[in-house]
Amino acid sequence: IPGVTEDVVTIILHLKQVRFRMFSDEPQTVTLKVKGEKKVKAGDIKTSSEVQVINKDMVIANLQGKQTELDMELRIERGIGYVPVEARKGEKQEIGAIALDAAFSPVRRVSFRVEAMRVGERTDFDRLTLEIETDGALSPAAALAQATEILLAQFQRIGEGLSKAESPEYPRGKKALPSEGKEKKKSKAKPKKAATPKSKKK
Repeated sequence: IPGVTEDVVTIILHLKQVRFRMFSDEPQTVTLKVKGEKKVKAGDIKTSSEVQVINKDMVIANLQGKQTELDMELRIERGIGYVPVEARKGEKQEIGAIALDAAFSPVRRVSFRVEAMRVGERTDFDRLTLEIETDGALSPAAALAQATEILLAQFQRIGEGLSKAESPEYPRGKKALPSEGKEKKKSKAKPKKAATPKSKKK
């Protein structure tokens, strides 16, 4: 780009590091329009009331010259986890649009440590220490609370499945026979008459 110190690849890498907080479930469009000799930062992005830039000091590009202009539109949307560009090839893109790898998770790093802990005279307790680092879009406490809710919901579904398996309606190790539950018809045998010998007259 004439008048811009960074190339397109470097600018894309810088844009991927800009973090947003959204207050809407619908995709939002923000703009970045800067002219003149200036260090362009994330704080120069013009947003609506539905979008907030978190790391405003993130440097995106450096403009050299009074006539240099940088103009772009950014589409912000919600998602889960990490979505590479290859997974978004099926989406329709506008002419001139550049798709980026999308990192939706606000959690940057998580580590844990288990240590022995003494309570009174007992020394067989364990203490769990969690270290959570986020990008600022979500506090570590809120991230842990959401993760706990997701985990409890998953365990609840597993418990519901096990309850159905143990239900009397689905007994284990027993198969219903075709004749089971049906009364057998008893046939009464009729007594046979004994044959009497016939005597011939002489």
